[in-house]
Amino acid sequence: MLSLILSACGGGGGGGNDAGNAGTSNAGTSDAGAATSTTTTAATITKANYSEVASAAVSPVGQVLNLDQLAGSLTSGVEVNGTSLSLGDATLDIYKRFRARNAALVTGAVYTESCSGGGSITVNESIASDQSVTVGDSASITAANCKESGLPAFNGKLSLKVTAVSGDPVNSTRYSMTLAGAYDNFTFINGTESVAINGDIAISASQNGSSTVNVGISGSALGFSVVQSGATTGSYQLKGYSFIGTDTNGTISLSVKYSLTGTSPKLGGPYAFSVDTLQPIVVNSSSDHPSSGALIVRGAPATVTVTALNSSSVRLDYSENGDGTVSTTRTLAWTEFDTLK
Repeated sequence: MLSLILSACGGGGGGGNDAGNAGTSNAGTSDAGAATSTTTTAATITKANYSEVASAAVSPVGQVLNLDQLAGSLTSGVEVNGTSLSLGDATLDIYKRFRARNAALVTGAVYTESCSGGGSITVNESIASDQSVTVGDSASITAANCKESGLPAFNGKLSLKVTAVSGDPVNSTRYSMTLAGAYDNFTFINGTESVAINGDIAISASQNGSSTVNVGISGSALGFSVVQSGATTGSYQLKGYSFIGTDTNGTISLSVKYSLTGTSPKLGGPYAFSVDTLQPIVVNSSSDHPSSGALIVRGAPATVTVTALNSSSVRLDYSENGDGTVSTTRTLAWTEFDTLK
C-alpha cells in the first residue's frame, strides 16, 4: 500500500527531508519560481557581506530539516513530534493521513474530504494493490485551506508517484524505493506567514536490514517564496539539487550540492551561488542545528566556508581569491547566523 511505503519513508523522508507554508484559502499565492524571472549573475562575495551571503546560501539546508528556518516560526503553535518539522515529513504526512482513510480503494478513485480543522482536500489516486508497493502507484492531492493537527494549514497541489521499488518496503527493513513528486503552488500557512513551493522532487529511501535508512532528495528545480505579514521577504530556487545521506535513529548525516538563485534585500537584490559539501552535515535529533560538518559557498570570485563547530556555534571563513586561503574569519551563534539572510 502506498501509504505504508510513505510511512516507511517517513523516517527516511524526514532524514532525507529531504523534500515541506496567511490564513485564507488564497494566501501565499506568489510564484515560488519568481527568483528565476530576474537576470542573476554569480554574486560578489566581499569582506563586508560574506556573513549574509553564507546565511542566504546555506538556508535551503535548514529548510530541508526545519520549515521554521525558512519562515521564522511557521510551525509555531503546531504540535509536532521531535524538534522540527521538515518539508519531507510534512509532505509525506499529508498523504499518509488521507490515504489511510480510503485504504479499500485500489483500482483508482477521486474523493474529497473535509479536513479536521477546516478546509477540504481532494485526492486523485491510482494503485495496483493495497498489499504491496508497485511502480506506477500514484496520487495527487489538492488542498483548499486544509487544517489538520500537527501541520501548518496548506493549499495547492502535490503529486507523488512510485518510480522504482525493490524488496518489501511495507513489511521489511530490506528494500529500496523512489518517489517522484511535484509541487504546484503548494503552500504551507501559519497565521501571517506562508511558504509557497513549486517544482519537482525525487525522494529515495533504502535499508539493508539495519536501523539506518539511506535517504536522498534531488531534482532539477525547486522554488520557494516566503511571505510574512503580506510582504514577500524572500524567494529562491534550487537548481540541479541533491541532498544525500543517512538517518540513524534520528541522527542525520547529509551531503548537499546545488545551485541557488534568489533575491534578498540584505544582499541588494538578485543573487546566484553554488554550494557543495566539504564534510557531511550532522544533525542530532535533540537539536535544530548541525553539530559538525562544513559547506563551501562559491560566488565571484571569493568563497566562504561554513563550518559547524557544535550545535550552538558556527565558523565562517572568507577566502577573497577563492583559493582556500582564509582572508578573515568569524565565529557566531547559529541563532544569530539564521537571522542574517
